[in-house]
Amino acid sequence: MAWLFDAQSGQRCFLHGYHTIGRLHGSVDTVADLPIVSKLHMAIEWRSGSGWFARDLSSNGTWLNNTKLATQEAQLLTLGRSLFLGAPDGYELQVADLDPPADLLIPDNAALAPIILDPHQLLPNADHPTLALFFDRSSGTWHSDEFGVAGTQRLFAGSKLNIAGEDWVLHLARTEAATEQLAQHTIASRDIAMLFNVSLDEEKTRLTVLLGADSYNLGYRAHHYLLLHLARHRQQQQLDGVDACESGWIDAELCAAELGISVEHLNIQIHRFRKQISGHTILAGADNLFVERRPGEIRLAPQLSEVSKGGIVEFSTRKP
Repeated sequence: MAWLFDAQSGQRCFLHGYHTIGRLHGSVDTVADLPIVSKLHMAIEWRSGSGWFARDLSSNGTWLNNTKLATQEAQLLTLGRSLFLGAPDGYELQVADLDPPADLLIPDNAALAPIILDPHQLLPNADHPTLALFFDRSSGTWHSDEFGVAGTQRLFAGSKLNIAGEDWVLHLARTEAATEQLAQHTIASRDIAMLFNVSLDEEKTRLTVLLGADSYNLGYRAHHYLLLHLARHRQQQQLDGVDACESGWIDAELCAAELGISVEHLNIQIHRFRKQISGHTILAGADNLFVERRPGEIRLAPQLSEVSKGGIVEFSTRKP
């Protein structure tokens, strides 16, 4: 979470993996609005294993403390030093943190600390979440899942979120590692089949995911029972004559009540399943394809499933 302190504005400047600074609004990452600063004055870049480097691109020059940087020549940055743009006493940016670049939520409220994002994160906290953020490794994009709101939303650099009454802005590191796409084919929910094996007392549920000819044993998890419950609900609606495209929807509060848990715990279980899926290389890009949302309702997205109880098939809609 590298950042510079802007001595003129008093603001923190969080760095992207490749970060530009200059006078031209809309074309640089950080605007240094003084006449002595060039439109594109300098770049700061992260080199994995080596650190952060500054490169002067200007006509008036850049100084690191009292030393003028050679034009276009990379200079390693160290903590506690200052960059001066345009003159030895020009626009000052103090080197405050040199940690590797990271995707962040930056608060509007300066009294709050930025949040370094995990690939799957519950906010404002894991005990009482109102939304989940997750990183889709197949596309290199962030998405938000606001509980009680329809579907998920893709987020972009600068996207704004209100969390527990506080406003936050998404900051993207934009490094090659952060946006690297996995070598995998595109997965759709129609390609997925879910096989549930639940014990006779319904205390333990094993889940296996089929994707084409491949099989992924996800083992036993408490949150698998929620998915089993949604699969049974979808199957019952189809037996009642509801079209497959519309079947499976259930009120989230009703679903939680039927399972004997709170809606908050239901949302946490969905998050835990997505996090579990993200740990599988091939399935990682499909972690948002298993549970769908619309206002106040959820459903199991894949139409193909099979439920066995005590080793005896209860129903099966999967292809032979």
